[in-house]
Amino acid sequence: MTDKERVARFLLGGEVVEVADVSPAKSVLNFLREDLRRKGTKEGCAEGDCGACTVVLGELAGDEVRLRAVNACIQFVPSLDGKALYTVEDLRQDGALHPVQQAMVDCHGSQCGFCTPGFVMSLWNVYADCVTASGCGKRPSETELRTALTGNLCRCTGYRPILEAGQRMFDHPPVHLDRAALAQKLKGLQRSEALAYKHGNRRFLAPRSLAQLVAGMNQYACSNSQNGLRFTTAFLGEYDAGDRSFSYINAGHNAPVVRRSSGSIERLTLGGLPLGIQQDSLYESGSIALQSGDWLVIFTDGLVEAVNQADEEFGEQRLLDVLNMGAAVNRQRCWIG
Repeated sequence: MTDKERVARFLLGGEVVEVADVSPAKSVLNFLREDLRRKGTKEGCAEGDCGACTVVLGELAGDEVRLRAVNACIQFVPSLDGKALYTVEDLRQDGALHPVQQAMVDCHGSQCGFCTPGFVMSLWNVYADCVTASGCGKRPSETELRTALTGNLCRCTGYRPILEAGQRMFDHPPVHLDRAALAQKLKGLQRSEALAYKHGNRRFLAPRSLAQLVAGMNQYACSNSQNGLRFTTAFLGEYDAGDRSFSYINAGHNAPVVRRSSGSIERLTLGGLPLGIQQDSLYESGSIALQSGDWLVIFTDGLVEAVNQADEEFGEQRLLDVLNMGAAVNRQRCWIG
């Protein structure tokens, strides 16, 4: 294993940060405040509820960059690998407040101020998605702003001035995020092999694909299989909301069912052996497109092997029959074994 595979690398303030001597269980919040002395990100609940610690992550999605606001208190440091991290300190440039910050001042969106950095970052996420090099695109509606701020709590303002700031921020001269330049920097951080971060006796494994994840799980299962007496079935999937593709690997699990809006049925069977049987087992991945109205039904043998008082198994055929009935089925009348 190379040193590169043991070091987490991410962008902060446009510069590459390499981390190798921090516990993998350390939160991004504590890393920012204790190690980097970035005190703008606040600790409120420390369990992902209040939003005071909100930061924004930028990550590649194909050739584009997607931004998302996250809670730094429940994000581990190695999970930043290959991403760009933005905190409230990154917004102010050349001594001037960012339009989001200025709008919060103009609308009196801060009272005690403890939650303010988190609100600013959630609003900046919205702002950066709307403002391009050519100016401001479609402004978000109040409903969209409320949705973007659902993870942030304020006990002082009643939210009205913060929502007003969410509209006022677009009245200032635009400041756009250069996504093309950011994408190029992020491409330089991407790795083909899994990140195998270790500090002391703690490890953090970050596979780059479903295949790497399943291979790692299988190796672990084989090392604890008691000479093949124990094994585990698993179904792992990853959904891309951008193109609505669903990638999956079925490791000996009951084949999930996709019921299309047209009523047709598909089974997700591609994969391989259950985990823990063969150390060098190969797994084939599958991919399907999910459209509006499609159902993805994942179930265990506990469902299809359930029996009623007459000792009849529910069986997969009954499950398929129920799915074929579609939305017209009265759930209270379904045979449940």
